[in-house]
Amino acid sequence: MKVLFILLGVAVLLVAGFLAFLKFKPLPNYSDVPLKEINITADSATLALGRKLVDHNCAGCHRPEGQVYAGGYFEDEAAHKAFGTLYVPNITQSMENGIGDYTAAELYRLLRTGVNKEGKPLLPVMPRYVIMADEDLKAIIAYLQSSDQAVLADETAQPPHKPSLLAKGLLSFAIKPFPYKEQYPAKPPISDPVAYGKYLVDAQMGCYFCHSAGLDKWDMENPVNTEGYLGGGTAFLVKEDTIVSPSLLMDGESNVSQWTKEAFIGAVKYGQREGQAGYRKPMHPYPMLDSLEIGAIYAYLNDYSGK
Repeated sequence: MKVLFILLGVAVLLVAGFLAFLKFKPLPNYSDVPLKEINITADSATLALGRKLVDHNCAGCHRPEGQVYAGGYFEDEAAHKAFGTLYVPNITQSMENGIGDYTAAELYRLLRTGVNKEGKPLLPVMPRYVIMADEDLKAIIAYLQSSDQAVLADETAQPPHKPSLLAKGLLSFAIKPFPYKEQYPAKPPISDPVAYGKYLVDAQMGCYFCHSAGLDKWDMENPVNTEGYLGGGTAFLVKEDTIVSPSLLMDGESNVSQWTKEAFIGAVKYGQREGQAGYRKPMHPYPMLDSLEIGAIYAYLNDYSGK
C-alpha cells in the first residue's frame, strides 16, 4: 500500500506539473512555414466570387451584427467551455485591429496552413481551407483586400483569445500547420452535379463543419472521414438555447430526406421551411447561391447517402 500511495503521489505531481507547464507555456511559433508567391487577379468576376464566398463562409462568425467584418463574441458557449474565451477577430482592413497589414501571401498561408502573420496557430474552431480550389481561395483574398464597404478599415478591437488548457494542449501537440499541396484540387464543372455538390459540401461551403459530430472532429483533408460526417449532432449553446445541427443524410430518417429538391433549394437559399419556423443561428440563408449550386448539393447528398 505504501508503494501504491507513493506511485499515486508521483502520478498526481506529474499531472499537476504538466498542467502547470501547459498553463505557462507559450503557443508554438511556426514562422518558418514559408510564404508562397501568389498572383491575385482583382477583376469584377473574381471580386464577385470572393464576396460570395466570404459572405457564405465568414459572415456567420466575423460579421455577426451590422454590415462590416469587425468580428465579435463567438456565440457558441460550448466552444468557450472547451477552448477558452473566444472572440472572433476583426478581418477588415484596419492596420491596428484587423488584417490591413497582411499581404496576399500571408492571407494565403493563414487560410491554407492555419498560421497567422505572427506565426501562431489558428484556434481549433477556425477552418483551414486545405482542399479548396486555388481560384476560390484567391478570390476570397482579392475580396478581403478590395474596396468593398464591408471590408474597409473598421477600428473595432476584439479582445485576445484566452485559451483553455485543452486548447493550449491541442495547439501545442495535436494541431499542426497543414503542409502546402503541390497542386490543389480543381473545381469540378457544374455539369457534373454530384462532383460539384461534393466540392461545395467539403471544400467551398464546408457544410460538414457544422453538420457532423463536433467542431473538434473535423478531418479537413478528407472530410468524409470526419466523425459523424453529415449526420449532424454538433451542439451550439447560443445564449439560453442549445441548437443541435440536423442530419443531412438522405437516409429516410432525417427531416431533410423528406424534402423535395425544390423544398431543399428554398430552405438553403432563403432559410425557410414549409410549415416550420425559419432557421436560427448559427444556420443562415445562402441567398447568393443559385438554384443549380444548391441542386448540386442535393444531388451529392442523395448520392453519398446511397452508398
